[in-house]
Amino acid sequence: MDPTRKKKVVVIGAGIGGIATAARLAQCGVEVSVYEKNDFVGGKCSNITRNGFRFDRGPSLLLMTEIFEETYQHLGTSMPSEGIDLLKCDPNCNFWFDDGELFTTSTDIARMKRQLEKLDHQHGFGGFLAFLQESHQHYQQSVIHVLNKDFPGFLSLLRPAFLRYLFRLHPFHTVWQRASHFFPSHKLSQVFSLASMYLGMSPFEIPGTYTLLQYTELTGGIWYPRGGFYQIAESLANIGKRLGVSYHLSNPVKSITISPNKQALGVSFDSHEIVEADAIVVNADLLYAYKELLPSYSAKPSVSRKKEDISCSAITFYWSLSAKVPQLESHNMFVGQPCGQEYPDVYWNCNKLSKPSFYVHVPSRTDPSAAPEGKDTVMVLILVDNIDTSKIPRENDINGLVADTREYILSCIENRTGIVGLKGLIEHESFHSPTTWQEMFNSDRGSVFGLNHNFFNILSFRPHLKHDVIDGIYFVGASTHPGAGVPTCLSGAKLTAERVLRDLDVPIAWQTESAHGKKDPLRTTAYGYWWALQRMAFLGALSLIVAMWHMHLTWTIPPAVLFTVAYLPFSTKVEIWKIFILINVAVCATIPWDSYLIRNRIWTYPSDAVVGLTLFDIPIEELFFFVIQTYCTSLLYTILTKHLLLPAYLLDRSHQFTKNVGSAAIVGGIAFGAICILMKNSLTYMGLILTWALSVVLFQWLLCGSFLLALPKKQVLISILLPTIYLWMVDLLSLQRGTWVIEKGTKLDIQFWGFLDIEEATFFFLSNVMVVLGMVTMDHAIALAQYDIVTSESPGKSLPSLGQIAWSYITQQRKPLDVGFLEGLRAAVTELSRKSQSMYLGSAMFQDGLRVDLIFLYSFCRIIDDLVDEAPSREKAQESIKEASQVLHWRFSTKSPRKPLYDYLKADKDDKLSANSTPLLNSIALLPASRLSLGPLLELLSGFDMDLLFSAENHEFPIKTENDLEVYAHRVAGTVAAGLLELVFSHSEVQYSTAQREKIINAGQKMGQALQYVNIARDIKRDAAIQRVYIPSAWLKTKGLTPTDVINNPTDPALATFESQMLVKAENAYQSSVEAIDQLPKDVRGPVKTTVESYMMIGQMVRKARQDSIEIEGKLKVPLWRRLRLAWWEMYANH
Repeated sequence: MDPTRKKKVVVIGAGIGGIATAARLAQCGVEVSVYEKNDFVGGKCSNITRNGFRFDRGPSLLLMTEIFEETYQHLGTSMPSEGIDLLKCDPNCNFWFDDGELFTTSTDIARMKRQLEKLDHQHGFGGFLAFLQESHQHYQQSVIHVLNKDFPGFLSLLRPAFLRYLFRLHPFHTVWQRASHFFPSHKLSQVFSLASMYLGMSPFEIPGTYTLLQYTELTGGIWYPRGGFYQIAESLANIGKRLGVSYHLSNPVKSITISPNKQALGVSFDSHEIVEADAIVVNADLLYAYKELLPSYSAKPSVSRKKEDISCSAITFYWSLSAKVPQLESHNMFVGQPCGQEYPDVYWNCNKLSKPSFYVHVPSRTDPSAAPEGKDTVMVLILVDNIDTSKIPRENDINGLVADTREYILSCIENRTGIVGLKGLIEHESFHSPTTWQEMFNSDRGSVFGLNHNFFNILSFRPHLKHDVIDGIYFVGASTHPGAGVPTCLSGAKLTAERVLRDLDVPIAWQTESAHGKKDPLRTTAYGYWWALQRMAFLGALSLIVAMWHMHLTWTIPPAVLFTVAYLPFSTKVEIWKIFILINVAVCATIPWDSYLIRNRIWTYPSDAVVGLTLFDIPIEELFFFVIQTYCTSLLYTILTKHLLLPAYLLDRSHQFTKNVGSAAIVGGIAFGAICILMKNSLTYMGLILTWALSVVLFQWLLCGSFLLALPKKQVLISILLPTIYLWMVDLLSLQRGTWVIEKGTKLDIQFWGFLDIEEATFFFLSNVMVVLGMVTMDHAIALAQYDIVTSESPGKSLPSLGQIAWSYITQQRKPLDVGFLEGLRAAVTELSRKSQSMYLGSAMFQDGLRVDLIFLYSFCRIIDDLVDEAPSREKAQESIKEASQVLHWRFSTKSPRKPLYDYLKADKDDKLSANSTPLLNSIALLPASRLSLGPLLELLSGFDMDLLFSAENHEFPIKTENDLEVYAHRVAGTVAAGLLELVFSHSEVQYSTAQREKIINAGQKMGQALQYVNIARDIKRDAAIQRVYIPSAWLKTKGLTPTDVINNPTDPALATFESQMLVKAENAYQSSVEAIDQLPKDVRGPVKTTVESYMMIGQMVRKARQDSIEIEGKLKVPLWRRLRLAWWEMYANH
């Protein structure tokens, strides 16, 4: 690319963000072309004129004037110079309540005091001042740290300046919570939270930071441009034209052209014309752009999920009145009823509520030019669901909604204000509905505010200014950072323009100017000076101690918090104790070694990098590092190995040679380290690391080396390498900042990968090895304890205390391990993880011996199911069922230990069992017969017998009635649930009466049946392919169908009725069992409900697919992210 060539940028969309970005780019010498589908600029910030009446189509109140002034200043002009005359609205707004009460807001403090004391004499004014102080902070810090900062990734959230004020911004509270905190009066809480409607959100959902909107109204005032809000858009477009921007109206872009190496090349049109560009700024609706303008691969999953997060839509009425209505001020809010936190939709969503809130704008009250003399212009806005969620796609439905909404609004205004005959004053009216917004502005499903502004749609979570995948594409507008609203979009235009200019290597013309424009009015007061002095003092003190803690706050604490939040619901007491013990061991083992290094000045900590508190010469920050590193690494290992069934990795002698070689290598490393120390030169530090770390590693290796080598290599290596590489980067940054220093004479000055001292690289690697081996050693001991539980033929028992486990492990006081049992366990785990991975992973949520017993139960079910389904003939399948029944009777009649019975069954076949029965024998021999009853297993076999009765050739279909369906579901699914619950009771420390057990087992069987009904509804087509129809013939008969018809045409639309009927039956069975299942112990209730809820989700997906006329191909599965989210919530609720 020729560096002297003038850079070209195409802007798609002439909304307020697009035209401001275009003007800024042109100001810096870039050649800019703007393409707009409509014949006007401004997007929703435009006007409608008719017979002397002028309406603002969208935005109607101008806040945060300093951002507007800054924009014009950066463009080398001013608002007055461009003919922009701002008129102040006085009063700000009238709030009309259902009981006829009127509350008026204003920037006049004395007037506000009278109004506030009228509603709440005791707390009103004092609460107002406190609210104002907090919302001032929200406004001030948001302008500095949000509106003027890009958040291109998660690490942007870790900026120290931002973190310092994060909790003062109250992002984890809602606007309603902040308002009600200061105002006991319910009405005042409504008044000071309703500004959330400007962003299309309920005050019960939007983050508390957005009380800044009330602050700007109450201190800076509400303004209105003479001639309408369109004057802002038109003037910015005219400035752009003077700077060389070319506008192409009524010229929609068809697509963005992308090179094979994912570089934006230009834009194309319906005429097949292609306009090349160095960069493209998209000001179109973001979701529309991803769907229509960009290739499908360009949308990351995080963007695709944003489809669920779009804001609401709106109905706006534009009324030309034949007379003035003085009762209405420029801005009016009619507050909905009933009002309370139990009705979070009360502020909007007229699809659901009989009395939603709505907003009325009368521009002619402030600007008489908006209407002919003696008349008024009125715009009414009421928020409604977008097209997708309100299910109102047909024009007649929308017109009906508009008509009903119109009548409600007219009646409400007349009743509350006393205006008589308002309807008769309307000379002319028009309206915009959700479909208008969608068709006119390509707003996704009619959303008028882009993506919503909940916590996970702001800052780094909001779509970024630059495309994450394709180079050369940028975004500006309501759905990208920093968010919706005219002043916010203007701030976004500055950020986007700066990002484009930096990437194009073009100087930014306004960078020498003030970043914030007009000062906040309160900053010029004594409070502002006090705040500045306080900030300077705080930063001065912080600079003395921040170096070490900055490292922790930025790099070590955030991952610890993230890991903790993600895993806490799945954690067990044993896991928490393991980590706690390991942290204490790590600290105790490290203190003497670290103290020696500091005393001998092998490494040092500058006095200005630490607080000064020490323990045995070790700064408190360094001790914290021992804790946080051990915690993060051990927690990562715990997460990665959660799914492993530990006893399955016992007694694997195939690694004995490797263990011996490893022992020799570790001893050699210790010897080399000792030699390095004795040499007392640049090898000293390396020698100390090797002797200290490898001595501990040798002890761990001798205890658990064979067990470690048997574990899956990937999980163990990731647990070591991921935190090691991460800490290498942290260490490098800390050394560069001078947080700690390694003395020159004690290190080799050899850099690992060219940037990190070899000693530091070795230290972090070996310290993480020690942490992981510590966890493996404890897991080895726990695996042996779990083995003792499950090999016992007595009723299940809980895991011993960690002290008892440790003593038994160290003293090795145990009988030899049962090789046959462990081989069978490994085979069961291998088979189940291969053929039923979701079941195997789901079992990881159960603890200790219960999980092992469940694995054996699931393995038996899986093997017998395969033997029946994969049998070459019905006769062979029946033979397998008969064999299983025979062996089960033997197993449960003897109740003898598993291994002798296993040998006996193999030796005493007498040709009564088939050659393919070895897996079946193994699975039955391993069943925990002392903790299970025979009945459910025999009933399960009878369920498989029912499957074999199907014969399309002979017109044999065993599911004739609904009762047959219930019997079948009970046999193939309810019995498995009963077996599971029997094992739960056997392993539980909670004592249940016989009646309680029966009640819970019956409920579990109902749950199992519910899951089978979902399976049947999902698999109608798959079952028909194997000549099976589980829909009762009696049901089919009601539609004149037979099972043969289903087999011949499984996609018949008539089957949707039975599919829905089956899902209703599943839901009823599930709901009838929830109360009893909730009586299970907490450690079992969460996993059980997670499993069941995941299946019920499949039912919801089946129903939605049918509603959307989507044909289900293959086996429908719940996406992994939804299953994880569900598991997190269920486990959290029952933790």
